[in-house]
Amino acid sequence: MDLHQLEIFVQVASLKSFSRTAEHLFISQPTVSSRIKTLEQELGAPLLDRYHPDGIALTELGREFLDYAQEMLNVRDRAINRLNKTDKVFGRFHIGASTVPGCYILPQILSDYCLSNPEVKVDVTIRDTSQVLMGILSYDFDIGMVGNKEEGNQLNYTKVAEDELVLITTKGLFSPEGYISGDVIPLSVCRHKVWLIRETGSATRSVLEKALLEKGEELKTFPKTMFIDSLEGIKHAVRWGMGISVVSRRSVEDYVNMGYLDYYIIQELDLRRAFYLVFHRHRVLSSAVIKLLNNLP
Repeated sequence: MDLHQLEIFVQVASLKSFSRTAEHLFISQPTVSSRIKTLEQELGAPLLDRYHPDGIALTELGREFLDYAQEMLNVRDRAINRLNKTDKVFGRFHIGASTVPGCYILPQILSDYCLSNPEVKVDVTIRDTSQVLMGILSYDFDIGMVGNKEEGNQLNYTKVAEDELVLITTKGLFSPEGYISGDVIPLSVCRHKVWLIRETGSATRSVLEKALLEKGEELKTFPKTMFIDSLEGIKHAVRWGMGISVVSRRSVEDYVNMGYLDYYIIQELDLRRAFYLVFHRHRVLSSAVIKLLNNLP
């Protein structure tokens, strides 16, 4: 067993693909397959289920061994850092992020981080909040960034930013009622419009549904709803008059400033929320991940 084998195994566990691992590590796919097979022979049991319906997946032993493999790679990195007497960190990690933080918060954080740590490689996957949290629990992602917390004792959350949801409309939609962009507007004025709603599992949708429920309302009782599983799709649909929607203020600042959309604060609803960095409580974090966590604002 050597550290290169472990690095290959950790990457396969993260990427769920021999071919993508080969691309990331600049080696051939047969080399990836051969090193994993040798590692499994040394341990005397399979680490990967190659016939899982969702692609390559960790076996029970593979999930247990992943922590040991990551810890050994972390020791290597710490030794290099210590002997070089430098603050530089090395390695690669994978972040899962929900749409808003992944597109509008994480890039700035990672830009500063990657400039300061050029030896670290970071992969980012955008999914809805529920998929990100599932990915962390299944060790697909080292850490995540989401807009909603779910109950459970396996995840640690660190608040990194705040946001609020706003109602967006095509330009001038509520001008006849005397409202201009930026005004506070009662729910009764907009309830009977066509509402464009994100998919189940979206933190934006969860925050909206919770706020409505606190006021005795439910989306299913609204007369007109349409589901669009893309934030950008919703923004464009609203711009061209297909309906109205509730989205993150951060995600529409550019459209509002360019005059493509109007936005409003819904009077009765508390739509404030936070964004969180989240990681598995029992997972061994690499020195590169720990440095990112320590440098958060």
